[in-house]
Amino acid sequence: MITILQPRLILPYFTIAISRHSRYLQIKISKVVEMLNQKQALGVFSALSQETRLSIVRLLVVAGPDGMAAGLLAEKAGVSPSNISFHLKELEHAGLVSQQRESRSMIYRANIGMLGDLVRFLMEDCCAGHPEVCAPAVQAASCRTPAQTTS
Repeated sequence: MITILQPRLILPYFTIAISRHSRYLQIKISKVVEMLNQKQALGVFSALSQETRLSIVRLLVVAGPDGMAAGLLAEKAGVSPSNISFHLKELEHAGLVSQQRESRSMIYRANIGMLGDLVRFLMEDCCAGHPEVCAPAVQAASCRTPAQTTS
């Protein structure tokens, strides 16, 4: 018998439930499926509406799950370390990037889930029951190599 003692929300995407089974404590982390609402989408768009931040997100998407160190991001984005720190904080606040300390570096990764939520938010009412209307947009959004993308 598992009794949930107290579920807690961690960030906007995960919930944790701590349960007690006989003498053992079990922790279950599960993804909360929640659609982006208009207010959240506006916050994400606001963060992306600045040229340097948009460049950072694109660099992190290309970097994939390995992410990129803040110093290398600053170099590739052509900004100072203090400037990159400011922009990364804004992107992290919007839920677009995450950070993780690895040794002496801070590694940043794009939150692909949030980017997917943003695309779903934009496409939510697109086809009005006619999927062929959205087909060109879905085709255009398919994965491409970095050399195929346009700046």
